[in-house]
Amino acid sequence: MVQMRPEGTMENRIPLLFVVETMGMNGATISMLRLMEALPKERYDVHLFLFAHEGVLMDRIPEGVKLLDEIPEYAVFMSSFSAGVANCLKGGHFKTLFLRVLVAVLRKLKVIKDVKTCVGRPTIRFPGCERPESVAISYVDGFSSEVLVKRVRASHKVCWLHDHANFRFTDGELRTLCQADAVACCSRGAFKIFSGLLKERGFEARRVLAVNNIVDTEKVIRLAEESREARFWSADNRVVLRLVSVGRVNKDKNFLFIPEIAKVLRERGREFCWVVAGAETPDYAEACKAKAVEYGIADAVKFVGRVENQFALIASSDIVVQPSVQEGFLMVAAEAQLLHKPVVLSDLPVFEDFVGNWHTAVSAPLGDARAFAAQIEGIADGKIRLNLDFFEKFGNPCSVENVLSQFNGMIDAL
Repeated sequence: MVQMRPEGTMENRIPLLFVVETMGMNGATISMLRLMEALPKERYDVHLFLFAHEGVLMDRIPEGVKLLDEIPEYAVFMSSFSAGVANCLKGGHFKTLFLRVLVAVLRKLKVIKDVKTCVGRPTIRFPGCERPESVAISYVDGFSSEVLVKRVRASHKVCWLHDHANFRFTDGELRTLCQADAVACCSRGAFKIFSGLLKERGFEARRVLAVNNIVDTEKVIRLAEESREARFWSADNRVVLRLVSVGRVNKDKNFLFIPEIAKVLRERGREFCWVVAGAETPDYAEACKAKAVEYGIADAVKFVGRVENQFALIASSDIVVQPSVQEGFLMVAAEAQLLHKPVVLSDLPVFEDFVGNWHTAVSAPLGDARAFAAQIEGIADGKIRLNLDFFEKFGNPCSVENVLSQFNGMIDAL
């Protein structure tokens, strides 16, 4: 069990390190930053190691969190080739430059596919890492977990996973997870699956934990009330169904499937306006827009890019639709619940809380556009009723207070 030293100076705090690739825009990283803000400073001495100091959320790292220096052998492979070479030349890291060029050539020749390997990477240390109560946590994905287990110096190690890749893990990846002191999952559905996967390999069930992502109740409600985002909806007086999907426009979110659902809705005579909001992966976003044109529903399905206030957009909609093929914990579904909006999800096991336990959403089979359309129409016509006031009645399980309690419990159990 991790225990603080006797009361005294600030040096008695638990040394804590988060290991993350970059500060890219995603729900898991936003949740991590909010958790860092909430961690009691009298208990934790928080450090952050980024493979590369890049990403749109860099300026949101909370005050008091100590950002470790970049290590070239990690940073160079996270950036683009040109940026990586420039960084090597600027820093005089000629050995890393040679490796970077060699890897680029081998990838071009299709000798190797990925550069995410711990081979040749130095050990990562942080202040207090030698102390018996020190804790290091890999965050978001499997490669961070591999680096944590193989290259980070700490007394206790936790793999906190948010990118489950539909639970298709190699034997090597599962062996890596089993070397950690604990594995944390960001949803109850993932918790159940990981418990089974790791139990088969002798990993104790008590070492698999569920720790939610943070969805800040006060922030969501406050921002939702600032604007109704009416500019995205039809300007005339027709009564149309307002659908919204929020997230990065990429393969994981599966927004390429939206025109197919929309096509079915139109064939059934349903009038609707569907706004898709989120940072766009260029090629994928163009494919989405092209499909909407191909199906003749581009007038009703609008890909608007990243919006300043997604909470206001959700609040102004009728139904939130998220046909994801891969998720860890879908923060948009929790945000919709706080705003009393029904949600239609794909039938991923990580959505068990929303669909089964809380009954704040319904699901449809992946790839079945007619099933998605039927669920949307069932909600719109009042045939499907959901617990839209669940969080209001029973509290937000993803609140700062609840997640902080889960986190402290995880640390205490090490």
